[in-house]
Amino acid sequence: MASSTVAGGKVYQARMLGPRHPDNWIVGLDGQPTTDVSLYPEQAALVPAGGYKGFGLALLVESLSGLLSGAAVTWEIASWMAVPPEQATQHGAAFIAIDPSVFGPRDDFLARVDKLIDEIHAAPAAEWH
Repeated sequence: MASSTVAGGKVYQARMLGPRHPDNWIVGLDGQPTTDVSLYPEQAALVPAGGYKGFGLALLVESLSGLLSGAAVTWEIASWMAVPPEQATQHGAAFIAIDPSVFGPRDDFLARVDKLIDEIHAAPAAEWH
């Protein structure tokens, strides 16, 4: 899942096909929204999903998958769509394993998971669904 409003591939698609896109997809080097998809990724960045709250989550992911793993971060990451296939992009990844039994009985946790799943399934669908 992209932590941005839209995945970078959609910006590349707009760059190749030419349709306009919303001004909340990318920002230029000045931090201002832009619809100039030719700037991405060299001179524009993806806007985080959820505004400043999404930025906080994206920063956490960047810290775990880039800083902690020793991979590239921010502008140092090469775009897999813009570099030759044999060139490393220096993307990082983070995997976190959590043992729920550290927090309480396993059966209690599993029951809570089931309850959450049931609540999600019982929620009415949106009108447009």
